[in-house]
Amino acid sequence: MTEVVAGIHTTPLQLTQIDQDIRAGEELQDVENLLGMVVHSEEEAYKLYNDYAIRIGFSVRKEKLRYAKNGVRQREYVCLKEGFS
Repeated sequence: MTEVVAGIHTTPLQLTQIDQDIRAGEELQDVENLLGMVVHSEEEAYKLYNDYAIRIGFSVRKEKLRYAKNGVRQREYVCLKEGFS
C-alpha cells in the first residue's frame, strides 16, 4: 500500500522512517541548544540535563567533579549506565 503525502508516493514504512528522522533532528537541535550553556548552580545544571535525558529516554548520574580556587569549576554528567557492562 502506498500513500501520497505532499505529492510524494510513500509506503507506511517510509513514513515511519521520515517521522523518526524528524524527531532525531529535533533531538539534535535540543543537544545543540545545551552545548556551551552556562548555568549558575550545580542543581540547575543537573535539572537541565536530567530533564533532557528523560525526554530522550535515558537517565543521568553525576560523574567527575573538578574544582577551581573559588569552588566547583566543572561537573560531568553521564548516562546512568556509563562504564557498566
